[in-house]
Amino acid sequence: MDKISLTSLEIFAHHGVFDFEKENGQTFILDCTCALDTRPAGTTDNLAASLDYGALAKRLTALFQEKTFDLIEATAEYCARALLREYPLVRSLSLTVKKPSAPVGLPLAYPAVSITRSWTPAVLALGSNIGDRAAELDQACQALATQPDIRLLKTSEWIETAPWGNTDQDPFLNGAVLIETLLSPQELLQAIHTIEAAQGRQRLVHWGPRTLDIDIIYYDDLLLDQPDPIPSASSAPSSWIPSQASSLTGSIPATEKPSAPSGSQQKNKKRAHRPDHSRQCAHFYAYTIKTR
Repeated sequence: MDKISLTSLEIFAHHGVFDFEKENGQTFILDCTCALDTRPAGTTDNLAASLDYGALAKRLTALFQEKTFDLIEATAEYCARALLREYPLVRSLSLTVKKPSAPVGLPLAYPAVSITRSWTPAVLALGSNIGDRAAELDQACQALATQPDIRLLKTSEWIETAPWGNTDQDPFLNGAVLIETLLSPQELLQAIHTIEAAQGRQRLVHWGPRTLDIDIIYYDDLLLDQPDPIPSASSAPSSWIPSQASSLTGSIPATEKPSAPSGSQQKNKKRAHRPDHSRQCAHFYAYTIKTR
């Protein structure tokens, strides 16, 4: 993807762990690179089709001076997320914050923090079998759309499915949404748990009735290896997947599983990966999801 960069932008601000840093302030040096498609601007010679780097420099300066943080990690995170929210043409952003006057006490040009943040595609599966099921799913979509770090792009039609595991309950209404998000998988999980709780979700019975259930089906084809894997459609039964899914191929690129940790790490880690039926489910929604 094309890039527009700001190099060595000097900003005076009051960030630092020590009180004297906050009181006296110091000069920071920032490098910012935005990834976007510049072809429309290149072919039309129209600034409105691109990113105004003068306006970007002023906005980055204002954001950097807007709040006071102890850590330059926090300043970088705050500025990167804000810029990605405010500039819809920018798909990803790399930001480096350099601190030349850091009180290190040793000959050092500068310490620096560099981060890259981007809008990441994800597919969420939604289900409900208590109360007005369609209203619950619609309300969940509205809640997702109001999240500052989530963009709701498309929504599938709702389909009715039979309960699985615990079959002595009402049928479910299910569907999926295509989003893009600035949140990490863990942050996204917390966000959807908050939405579920706000709509009365209670985890009392395994595979039991629920006002709302949201699962992360797909997150940029990520295979996550961590002590507590994130619940996703990998735990869903094969029968939950529409039959059309088995004939779909090529929507989501294949990804090899991460190499197994060695020694004691092997005992303490659980692998979180999507088995074939979960991949088929993601294929299905990637092909059939549409604007309602």
